[in-house]
Amino acid sequence: MCEPVLPAGGSAASLATGGFYMEAVMLNGIWAGMILVGIVFAAVNGTLADVSTAALSGAKEAVTLAITMTGVMGLWCGIMEIARSSGLLSAMTRGLYPVIRWLFPGIPKEDSANEEI
Repeated sequence: MCEPVLPAGGSAASLATGGFYMEAVMLNGIWAGMILVGIVFAAVNGTLADVSTAALSGAKEAVTLAITMTGVMGLWCGIMEIARSSGLLSAMTRGLYPVIRWLFPGIPKEDSANEEI
């Protein structure tokens, strides 16, 4: 299944209780500050119209990219579900296990992460 990937040592509980929440709030503040500085700088230099045009153009491209990526993600999640249901994923995991074990020695043999890799 397609599930969110958590940072090393992280868990859904730590996300919900604020383990990574404070970092996200800090980064949001940094981004908001940079945007505000840019808007103020554009207003002072008289190029606010250009900034507005660029912001709207960038937003349009971001939405187009998000829609495209959603379709691609749905396609590959479906392909992975078919591979898992047919047993192809397990067979590939058994075949690639020596390489996976060499690259990621900390993952236990029966962990589902081996199939996801």
